[in-house]
Amino acid sequence: MKNFKLIVLALLVFLFYITACEKPKPLKNKYVALLPKSVSSLPLMIAIDEGVLKDAEISYEFFSNHPQALARLIRGDADFLYTGSTQGWENQISGGPLRMVSSGVWGMSFLMGKEVISNWGQLKNKKIVLPFLGSPLDYQTKALMAQAGINIEGDVEITYGPFAATIALLVSGKADFAPLPEPLVSRLELQGKLKRIFSYESSWGELTGSDGASPQVSLFVTKDFLSEDKIAVRSLLDKWQAANAHLLQNPEVFAAKYAHSLEFSEEEIINSIKNCHFEVVSPEENKKLSLKYMAELKKFIPDFHETLKDEFFYDGK
Repeated sequence: MKNFKLIVLALLVFLFYITACEKPKPLKNKYVALLPKSVSSLPLMIAIDEGVLKDAEISYEFFSNHPQALARLIRGDADFLYTGSTQGWENQISGGPLRMVSSGVWGMSFLMGKEVISNWGQLKNKKIVLPFLGSPLDYQTKALMAQAGINIEGDVEITYGPFAATIALLVSGKADFAPLPEPLVSRLELQGKLKRIFSYESSWGELTGSDGASPQVSLFVTKDFLSEDKIAVRSLLDKWQAANAHLLQNPEVFAAKYAHSLEFSEEEIINSIKNCHFEVVSPEENKKLSLKYMAELKKFIPDFHETLKDEFFYDGK
């Protein structure tokens, strides 16, 4: 009887050990990440294609309409959304359910035009096209011009429009300058249609006395998804960080692999990678840098009053 009790006890200890050591598994068999068809998505594409989870599959789909992609995420038809950082911020500020996992691109926009200028003050009396009112490039462009002595209300003509329409205006000479993102910048530069004038990251750094980095494209999930499936979130973040390093070490390899999918030439992709600030930071660093950027916006842009709550940021656990 004593030996039987010892055997039972040993079995219970063994079962407890096996259960305790078993790694938690993701809650689903399949996950979907929504990505823009852009060079900015390359590290996530590489991570997902190389495999993220042992017990589940993550796939990605390209989107072109942000509101539709956001609606899919909120409905639960998709699990991850990689999009403009401030678009995620706006959702949180308006009471939405988005949570920011981390950011992957910290500089990708350039002032473009046909005429070469040497400083922001030379935009006086020019026609400028900006993406949309209240966008980061709207705020930053106005701040940079104001610091150069330009009266925004009377010294320049500012209009707003999507990138495709903006490019047509610049190429036709109906507008003088506009901020554009990579990889469009590389394509237009390599085709000889427009010139790369200023880096927004460098110009913002000179204005603020910082490195100029600001979150451009970030990975988002919903509040409920984050609380229920942190295994999937943490696993994708880890693979994303590793894939980012692989991309920077081998840009030619991945440009050749993904040129067809992104519908840009290998040369355009390689040039774009070299001109983007790719870095997948830890959740803690992402929160710190995002809040620093918000503070810079408030300092240099009087009309900017937005704030981000602690709960908006993934804590990495």
